[in-house]
Amino acid sequence: MFKFKTHKYFNSQNSTVRKRYEVDIIRIRNNNPTWSKEKIAIYLEKEKGIKVSPSTIYRVLKGFGLIERTRSIKQQRKKKYNVNKKRIKTGLKARAPGEVIQIDLKHLMLRGITYYQYTAIDKHSRLVFAKVYNRGRLVEKKTSRNTKLFIQEAMKYFGFNISKVQTESDGIAFHFVGL
Repeated sequence: MFKFKTHKYFNSQNSTVRKRYEVDIIRIRNNNPTWSKEKIAIYLEKEKGIKVSPSTIYRVLKGFGLIERTRSIKQQRKKKYNVNKKRIKTGLKARAPGEVIQIDLKHLMLRGITYYQYTAIDKHSRLVFAKVYNRGRLVEKKTSRNTKLFIQEAMKYFGFNISKVQTESDGIAFHFVGL
């Protein structure tokens, strides 16, 4: 019969080189915490005449908890440019017609006259009502009077009362106003 023998590593991880120079490696690291394993290896070879591989130094530092894993510069750049953008909430969910109406305002310039197009969309039924307002040839500002008139006309058009108005402010976020 065949007998199976286990093959054990003859050169195990408990290296005598590592144990012999642990104190020196730890002292150098404590005095110079920013030095890499390669720099410590070069210092030991030049100053002390001790030849130790950087991987051995890494294992010693890791064993004593003196190593900090940092991201490479390439990973840092990738993280910097691929930042997940926080998404804004798209608004309230309407359960019935008139519960939430979204109002948008568009500025139109035609032949030196500024017009304001108001658009109202019912979030439940998706009905749309739009109207354009102007105040003559003067450079006008959007007025609360026009907005009030628009909401009243939209309520007549939709045929139901509006309980909340959702507006977009500067393209950033939505504001909710109860009526």
